[in-house]
Amino acid sequence: MPSISYKLTAQLFNHTVKSIMDGTKQGFIDYVYSMAAKRGLEIPHASWRKKYNFQALELDEMTVIKLAPPDHNRTDGLIMYFSGDGLYQPPSAADFELCGDLVDNTGKAVWLVSYPLVPNAGAEEIVKSSYDVYLRALKEYAAENIIFMGLSSGCCVAMGICFYIKENGLETAFPSRMLLQSPPLSSPPTPGQFELMKEIEPRDVTVPAVYFQYLAAITNFKGYEYLVRPLKHDMSGFPPIDVFYGTAEMAYAFLDDLTEKCSREGVSLTPHIGKDMMRCWCLLAKTPEAKNVKKEYYRILR
Repeated sequence: MPSISYKLTAQLFNHTVKSIMDGTKQGFIDYVYSMAAKRGLEIPHASWRKKYNFQALELDEMTVIKLAPPDHNRTDGLIMYFSGDGLYQPPSAADFELCGDLVDNTGKAVWLVSYPLVPNAGAEEIVKSSYDVYLRALKEYAAENIIFMGLSSGCCVAMGICFYIKENGLETAFPSRMLLQSPPLSSPPTPGQFELMKEIEPRDVTVPAVYFQYLAAITNFKGYEYLVRPLKHDMSGFPPIDVFYGTAEMAYAFLDDLTEKCSREGVSLTPHIGKDMMRCWCLLAKTPEAKNVKKEYYRILR
């Protein structure tokens, strides 16, 4: 049974985040544009930064936050972290806190990739700029020492780098592993997926089911459809994947199709299921549920 602190947080989400969207396509697009006008990357205060070997790398239209333990050796490895929020919001304070926890508990460096955001950026810019960051990482770390970690739509950016390599016939090596938390794997969803979503919707406190129908409308994904429909693209040759879903998030409806696809295309997939958990519950830092799932992350990432 979920803890009291988790239940209170879930109620807050249900009355704030989920209620913002009015259930129409135009309402969702208006919401994205309103968030674009407010957003900005807020790097934590100096006392937090002093705990790590810290660097903010400013690139074209994006920022990469590099964190490492004071005694870090490059053979210890790197986690490339891609935050979520529908490709239209920057990393939050909770993302920074999670990245710090990853450094503290795995001994690896973490690069938080604040990729370009829609609606100002298009799909091509998101994918190519993220791939360029990966090329930078490969100058410092061997591919076998790099793990991609994504949350929500950030999972699709992480997977998108691999699709970009594969579909363009590039010789760039894949990372050693991907850890994907709550990936939204098809926008719009198939009729079968949407039917499952409608069953889960009363328990999902973060977004309405139509969110997954409208996500692909926020920019032109032509040529990079894998950012919103990765299940439609060939994943053969991909590195092993650990996927995390909560049974109270509508993206859980994608798990059966992902499992079947990975089995058919020879990709190692390990599902991790959080009973009664919402999307990306790892970010609810003060709850026992977040602490428990992060322990599972550390075990995989070490």
